[in-house]
Amino acid sequence: MKYKSNPVWFFILALVISVPAYMIYLGHQPFIDDESIRALVAFEMLQKGDFITPTVGGEIYLKKPPLFNWLVALSFRAFDSYSELPVRIPMIVSLYLYTLAIFYYFKKEFNTTLGVVSALMFLTCGRIIIYESLYGLIDLTFSFLTFLFFMLIYKAFNEGKLLKLFMIAYVLTAFSFLLKGLPSIVFLGITLLVLFISHKKFKLLFSWQHYVSIILFLIIVGTYYFLYFTHNQVALEDMLTVMFGETTRRTALRFGIWNTLLHFVAFPFEMIYHFLPWTLFTVALFTKGTIRKIKSNPFLTYLSLVFIFNIIVYWTSPEVYPRYILMLMPLFFGVTGFFFLELKKDNHMIVRIIEIILGIVLSIASVSTLIPIFKTLPGVSHPVWIAILLFLSTGAVTLLFWKQKSNRIYWLAIAILIFRIGFDLVVIPVRVSESGAEEGKKTAIRIAKETSDAPLYFWWNPDLKADGYYGKRLTTYWFMYYLSSTRDEIIYTTSDRRKDAYYITPGWNVKGENIKILEEFQPAGHESTLILFRFQ
Repeated sequence: MKYKSNPVWFFILALVISVPAYMIYLGHQPFIDDESIRALVAFEMLQKGDFITPTVGGEIYLKKPPLFNWLVALSFRAFDSYSELPVRIPMIVSLYLYTLAIFYYFKKEFNTTLGVVSALMFLTCGRIIIYESLYGLIDLTFSFLTFLFFMLIYKAFNEGKLLKLFMIAYVLTAFSFLLKGLPSIVFLGITLLVLFISHKKFKLLFSWQHYVSIILFLIIVGTYYFLYFTHNQVALEDMLTVMFGETTRRTALRFGIWNTLLHFVAFPFEMIYHFLPWTLFTVALFTKGTIRKIKSNPFLTYLSLVFIFNIIVYWTSPEVYPRYILMLMPLFFGVTGFFFLELKKDNHMIVRIIEIILGIVLSIASVSTLIPIFKTLPGVSHPVWIAILLFLSTGAVTLLFWKQKSNRIYWLAIAILIFRIGFDLVVIPVRVSESGAEEGKKTAIRIAKETSDAPLYFWWNPDLKADGYYGKRLTTYWFMYYLSSTRDEIIYTTSDRRKDAYYITPGWNVKGENIKILEEFQPAGHESTLILFRFQ
């Protein structure tokens, strides 16, 4: 209480609480398909000793460049394990680096209070709390680098250091490209145009400093692809087709104008929902003088323009997930947080209403932590003690929320992190105990062990034509991963008919074949039954 007027102490407290909040049971849930792709590619790189060529089931994988797979492979080696935890650690590291970067840059450009508030808004927004911090996906790492790009080029522009600006822009974009591909180029182009056009310095985009930096980008990215094409017989056209397909398949070109229009209307409301509770602060933008204040503050202007022009790409793309805009949300939180804090100084009615709503929700949520006492929860250890401790801790924070008007934002962030600890201890064990994916994981591990006396393959009927996008994939990526990691070897896809090997394939794929079916099973995510068999 001695330091209650200093927001930095609340920031430190939130970071301390966030460690158990984000680490408890981090490796407990089975992989989802997207993260198992990263795990599988990294696993196969380590198995082959080839870090140039991403493969899945031994087949060339072209959809994503390799940088995130390298991070996962490094984590595998550091933990000496192929479990879920090492795959998710790079995401956790990125989350903390990202949060600290938001605090640093917003503190520097605005003040300490807004730096803390913006960082906590990001660290505890709904999407981070209940999804992104659970899975080992590329997006937080990619978004962190993109956010650094936004901040560093702004700083270099204000310093008048043109070469530094473009060098930073293209080096960061090169690494972002090696993480996720073409989206990094889109952010680069839009943001540079926004920065230079808004300051009426468009001609500087044609300076020698810009051209030198483009060459640097081509050297970094080109070095990798030179090594790639030297190692592999892959047509450049095939790689570009897949790379552009990953970007354009989510646009109106695929979904049509009607779905695009529906998405255009629904998108703002969906994003507000996913990033609650802090998106409630959006109402602060609809007060008198907002546009004038944005125009009068160069950094607010920059944040607003970069957000608006980059979000258009996603606003007009029907298949968009909230994680695709994680690099833009700190910009939005910075602007909305600025105006909310301005209104809070004046004890504005909008602030009072929002804080009352949040306080009521917080109070109800605190009482709801007692539910484990009265309900049977499979997989949860000591539910009564968990419920009592959660009730006492959230109740205390709720009381402080009501008593300390000036600190309500901080107490709300801390409460959210405590609720996340409750989520870890209660919801995750229930999910795992009732999860079809957990049963599928156990099935994969069991089959891998039972077939350890002979080679195991996925069988591809030679009469089938490989899909241009999915290749010869016959099962989910997570099922492939658990088979491979348990056997500690790559499970290849083949059309051979060896009698001394085991094979897995969908039942419809072996009609007319002389086989002995050993087992039929249907893991979660499969529309058809898989069979384990041997050729007679």
